[in-house]
Amino acid sequence: MTNKNSRFALIAALAVIGGIWTAGKLRAFNPQPDPPGKFAPFGITASETARLVAVNTTFFADTSAKPCAVTLQIFDGAGNLLKRDVKLLRARQTGFIDVTGTEALMGRAMRGEIWAAAETEDPKRCPVRASFELFDNATQRTLIAIDDPGL
Repeated sequence: MTNKNSRFALIAALAVIGGIWTAGKLRAFNPQPDPPGKFAPFGITASETARLVAVNTTFFADTSAKPCAVTLQIFDGAGNLLKRDVKLLRARQTGFIDVTGTEALMGRAMRGEIWAAAETEDPKRCPVRASFELFDNATQRTLIAIDDPGL
């Protein structure tokens, strides 16, 4: 019996050592990763405007570094592209696009859903942050502001 117990203990010890050795190497697999820079959807009415803003957070004393190309896109609830623009942002520069509620709804409804995405070609070289906001056209007051989902 002691031979069986020692064999079991040896197998258990090897399993534990193997588990510890591979624990740092295992990674979870997400079969449908979220696209970079995608913002959650929210509602818009004809009296509101949505603004997608991006900033190149590179902080150099010399701003002559190559600018970053940032693609800004706003979509309707069905996934149709409402507006797209590519901004070339140097260090510490911002760029934005707006979609009015009238543009987003195109006379089809009184209220609709929109969402946005901001992407850069090289997130390591071009550290870009983005925000997505909704504001009232009459008062210019921000109604919703969503911070960067992580580019």
